[in-house]
Amino acid sequence: MFNWAKKMNKRAKSPRPGKGSRSNSPSSTPTKKRTKIHSQGHASGELVCTVAPKDDRAVLETMLQRMQEEQPDRSASPYFAYLSLFRHVMHAMGLEGVEMSRMEGAVLADDSFQALRNRKGLSVSDRRDLLALVVAVDRLFALQRPHTAAAHIQRIVRGFLARRRVTRLRLVYNHRRNNAFHELMRKERTYVKSLETIVEQYLLPLSTTDDRALKESIPEYRRIFSNVEDVLSLHRAMLRRFYEVAASWPDVSQLADVLIEKLPGFSVYEQYVNGYKISSDVVQRHMERNEKFVQFLRSRPIASSVDLEMLLALPLNVISTYELHVEAMWKATPEEAPDYQSLLSCLSILRETNRFVSESLVQSEHRAMLHNIQSRLVAAEELRVPQLIRGKRQYVREGNVEITHGLRKPAPGYIYLLSDLIVVCRVLKGTAPNHQVEQVYELEVTQAGDVGTTAFSLCGDNSERALDFQAVRKRGLNDGISFGNMLDRIDKSAAKFTLSCESLIAQKDWLRDIQMCIAQCQPNRVFGMDISRLVAREQGNIAVPLVVQHCVAYLDKHATDREGIFRIPGSTRTVNELKQEYNGAGDIDLEQRDVTPPDVASLLKDYFDELPNPLCTFSQFDAIVATQNLNVETQRELMIDQLQRIVLKLPEAHRCTLRFFLAFLLRLSAHHETTKMTLSNLTMCVGPNLLRPETESIEYTLSIPKANGALHRMAQFVDQIF
Repeated sequence: MFNWAKKMNKRAKSPRPGKGSRSNSPSSTPTKKRTKIHSQGHASGELVCTVAPKDDRAVLETMLQRMQEEQPDRSASPYFAYLSLFRHVMHAMGLEGVEMSRMEGAVLADDSFQALRNRKGLSVSDRRDLLALVVAVDRLFALQRPHTAAAHIQRIVRGFLARRRVTRLRLVYNHRRNNAFHELMRKERTYVKSLETIVEQYLLPLSTTDDRALKESIPEYRRIFSNVEDVLSLHRAMLRRFYEVAASWPDVSQLADVLIEKLPGFSVYEQYVNGYKISSDVVQRHMERNEKFVQFLRSRPIASSVDLEMLLALPLNVISTYELHVEAMWKATPEEAPDYQSLLSCLSILRETNRFVSESLVQSEHRAMLHNIQSRLVAAEELRVPQLIRGKRQYVREGNVEITHGLRKPAPGYIYLLSDLIVVCRVLKGTAPNHQVEQVYELEVTQAGDVGTTAFSLCGDNSERALDFQAVRKRGLNDGISFGNMLDRIDKSAAKFTLSCESLIAQKDWLRDIQMCIAQCQPNRVFGMDISRLVAREQGNIAVPLVVQHCVAYLDKHATDREGIFRIPGSTRTVNELKQEYNGAGDIDLEQRDVTPPDVASLLKDYFDELPNPLCTFSQFDAIVATQNLNVETQRELMIDQLQRIVLKLPEAHRCTLRFFLAFLLRLSAHHETTKMTLSNLTMCVGPNLLRPETESIEYTLSIPKANGALHRMAQFVDQIF
């Protein structure tokens, strides 16, 4: 702290006799800067800026000594004495720079102060007044020093704490992680606001309306919104937890734990997704037939029916948003970070949950389409219409054709192509239902061929099962036999229909789609075939399918330096082409194909995923997951013993293939420095393809980390278990 002191210098000549008992020369006080004050020819005053606080008392003592002299000093000017003392007071108060200049300017502008310029010498009264002021300044300094010292100590402590906090935050702060979190939080706020819009502007007004026309359809309106209120409640709670994580910014390591804590609540999406297609259909139907409903939509603040449909579709994509941002955080997190494994587990759950939601939505749409088709069909005479909604059957396409059967004349017809069936109908006159079922073909035993410019034929295989509705019609099955049992009791005679399309292009499209579906249903296919039947058919040296042997051999050779293997997907087109080749030939050389390691890894994952009974069979799912409750350090022998018992219960082909593949994963994990895929990462990527329950649900996705952990242990101790 700079302090100013006035020091009345001696003239250039020697000091007056008797007045020099104590030296007052400038050299006796440490100084940094000197400022001459020029005023009306007086050059006797000089201000000295001292920087050492210990000199303040010495300067004040000198001033007191000079002021206590009884004789008037005619060489001194009261103007400079008061000005120096004023500056002394300003510095004691901590005022410097611009503030001090402003205050000094105000004082100098005062008329009474300007009058001091014309006075010469200090009278006794001047000295007395100055002495009193110096004593007051001395007291001010005495009071100010402890406060100044305390403030200085506070600055030091605060600076230390700030530097320590910055150092700690530098270790925690990660630009990519924090950006991903803030983007996720921003989208969560927007999503919650959208859900509140659905509830407050649409659901509640429709549920409490007084309009008679709208009131009659309230149960229908409830179907539109499904359980959106439960979804809103879940995400309000999640947003509150996100704010708690944000309070510890930039440390966002608690996010993964918050997500894992809240993920069980995601089960509400199962009901919402399964009812979404019905919800969309109800909205469309009321928009077409209910003018009051249309008027209600237009009266909303967001006045557009499209906006309601857009809002209702938002929950379908929210889990993929979580997956995207959590994956970004995981990629930016070093492996030694405390939340690395938590993020990995959370990402695994989100991926499977997103996959389940996507598949459920697709299946829901297919069920809605099949239900629509079912409502159009009518049986011929006493024949029952087959039940189309069954298992994972999917809708492919439909269209008008002209059908010819035997010696009958061509008639207007309609054909429905499903993933495993073709339904040929005759179009009747009148309103729906007006599609009379003429023939149903199981694609597993069906052949399709080109028989003309715009026509193709469908024929059931006489050596296998063909569903001939003409034979069924004669037998009159009115005894309640199910469609599945009916297949075993019908006439085996083949039924051939010729179907004519409106153009050559339409015929080519129909043949391509039908043959693709037939290929996926053929008993000699590779993908989607039971692994035990496939191994028995191939009759190889080991009970491992050839496609698995080929893929593992290729990856052993080419994937050891490929970053993200099994995590980064391959080309969908290439993978589908490889599937078709395997389904057709059963044995191909991957080295001769233009493929990449991600393509082959995706092909292998698809093979395991399409098995009707997974590699770790449905029956052993719960038992395998339960072994994850055992401590690998203290209960290793018990864990290995239980896994050995489980493995022995697997069919031979499943057991041999599982050992073959897990041993490969263990070899591949040895190259984790180049692939960036540890054994834990690998089992996380392939775990859902190897191990899943018979009935999948969102609750199942919550057990994914345990399932992946169990597979990790099986791969880690593969030699002891098998």
